[in-house]
Amino acid sequence: MNYFPKYTEARIKMFRENPPDFYKEYGFCDKIEQIPGYSLPDFVKNSYVRLVADKKPSCLFVKKSKLDKITPDQWKKANEWLYTDPSE
Repeated sequence: MNYFPKYTEARIKMFRENPPDFYKEYGFCDKIEQIPGYSLPDFVKNSYVRLVADKKPSCLFVKKSKLDKITPDQWKKANEWLYTDPSE
């Protein structure tokens, strides 16, 4: 979304002021080389962990501070969508 400054600025503001517990990357999240504006901003990358889906990195991230609050029952439900605990 680099081509849409209004979107890019709002997204950065969101991560600075009220970072989401979960974040889904769109576009090229499964590519090795990240495209600026599509991936997590550098200043929050260490605060999130990428979830695993079907044994591959997914486009879904969760804040590390929330990861240990996800219950076994919630992981079981997430597993129905092929998401697994990244610490496993």
